[in-house]
Amino acid sequence: MMSASGGFGGGGMHSSHHGFGTMINGPITKGDGSTCWSWKDDSQWKEYDDTTQKQIETAFASNANMVVLNQGPYFGSSHRQGLYQIVFNRNSMPPSFDQVNTSTHFTRKVARTG
Repeated sequence: MMSASGGFGGGGMHSSHHGFGTMINGPITKGDGSTCWSWKDDSQWKEYDDTTQKQIETAFASNANMVVLNQGPYFGSSHRQGLYQIVFNRNSMPPSFDQVNTSTHFTRKVARTG
């Protein structure tokens, strides 16, 4: 769902690990230490769904500068394909990542752990 600020409020996350009522104050880490991509909404961090995480990680591992999100249950829907991208800021120390709504230019912080 779109918020007034142009971000999205819940479709791009995987909720089975943390539930909707749990406040996550830092980027999400998986108990097994595997790679996890998460995004920060207005108050907490949320995990991307597995398909979207694979799309992001594949682009990151190939040294791409960005990836247009078009897979998974949220980003793969026809009215959202190509609407969001993740920019890999590899030159910052440490590297940083941003999710950008290409229509509104609204930006959210993204993190990679594991």
